[in-house]
Amino acid sequence: MKHLSRLLAVVLTAFFVLPMMSGINVLAAGDVPINGSYFPDANFRSVVSS
Repeated sequence: MKHLSRLLAVVLTAFFVLPMMSGINVLAAGDVPINGSYFPDANFRSVVSS
């Protein structure tokens, strides 16, 4: 029973936390222009824009 409750806690935590983590990227997409003033690192800009 102790293992079952621990498993349930892990599954519920993942169920609530993982959608929040992916939602952060979705909210920022399209609102920030990818240019040198916002992202000064050229390597980062090339990865993000591709």
